[in-house]
Amino acid sequence: MDPALAREAFGPLGGLVEIGAVSEAGSTQPLNKVSVAAFVSRHRGELNQILDTVRAIGNFDAATMAVSESLGWFKDHEITSASLLMWSGCIDEYSAALDHPTAVRRMLRMGSDLQLVQLFHALVRIGAAHSMPTEGPSRRIESAITLAARLGGNQENNPAWNVFRMWRVKFLPSTLMPSSSTPPDEKARIRGYAHSLEALIENNP
Repeated sequence: MDPALAREAFGPLGGLVEIGAVSEAGSTQPLNKVSVAAFVSRHRGELNQILDTVRAIGNFDAATMAVSESLGWFKDHEITSASLLMWSGCIDEYSAALDHPTAVRRMLRMGSDLQLVQLFHALVRIGAAHSMPTEGPSRRIESAITLAARLGGNQENNPAWNVFRMWRVKFLPSTLMPSSSTPPDEKARIRGYAHSLEALIENNP
């Protein structure tokens, strides 16, 4: 398994940790007072479950999984409005107004959606790299995305369903259309995951 696929999951997960730390502290809390380490300490169990899903569906070795810690996303580091802007896909223009609570809340909402969709796609790609049945990995993905949504401050009843729908629109057409450069066998596996995940998540309120 290509270790680069694991990194595709580690990046958005790091974004969700920053977003979650700010969300939990409240958008009026100064960003330089938000502690990533304290947030991770409170949510280490959920974070480990998500990472275990990455390891299990990708059959990654310990050295690959250790990269998630070495990147520094889960250790104390400064969170800035510029980093929230990056995680949110530049939903606002870079300016001094980014520190305003309204802008922070907007970046948190957009950033959570965007990084959840990126994480979802990474997990599907990791699963689809194997010619294995989709049912077991799909259940792990659904559980991991639900946990990740909670980390990112999403408290709705079935967050995985909205993430699935956003992922389906953002990624599937460019991956599955006849004009796509995706190899036919990979298309088949990703399509299989799309069908399996739809059936699982839609019926899991």
